[in-house]
Amino acid sequence: MKMNRWEKAKALLVGTLIAIAVAPQLSGCLFATNGKTEDVKFESTPAGARVVANGVPYGLTPTSAKLPRCQDYDVVIEKPGFEPASVRLSRNESGPDAISSVIDGCLIVPGIIDVWDCSATSLNPNPVNVQLLPITTNTAAPDAHRQASTSGHP
Repeated sequence: MKMNRWEKAKALLVGTLIAIAVAPQLSGCLFATNGKTEDVKFESTPAGARVVANGVPYGLTPTSAKLPRCQDYDVVIEKPGFEPASVRLSRNESGPDAISSVIDGCLIVPGIIDVWDCSATSLNPNPVNVQLLPITTNTAAPDAHRQASTSGHP
């Protein structure tokens, strides 16, 4: 059976509308806006501290790193002469991402994709900002101990 001109135009229009409706379903909505990675900023006072996340160095503060959203990170920020600071960078779902995730869940395919590729999560805290404390050496205590142990003996 041969289609007339009107039937061809109608079929093309229906096909186009279906494609427009289905295309967003093929990728997650949050994936399109958030992606699989997040730029995390690292800052310290004083500046110039080394940043290490899960054993990988990311430079000196202030700096930023593009980190995958699908894992948590143990971050150490250290500088000679200062106590190192440790921060747990955790993924969570909050704010606008949580609302979008609920909407995505109603659309099924995007919701599954956003959960699978972690684009529905954010890394927190971001920025990571630490105050490094100087290392203090207590020389008075050993001297006092030494004096106490030797006092009273000629």
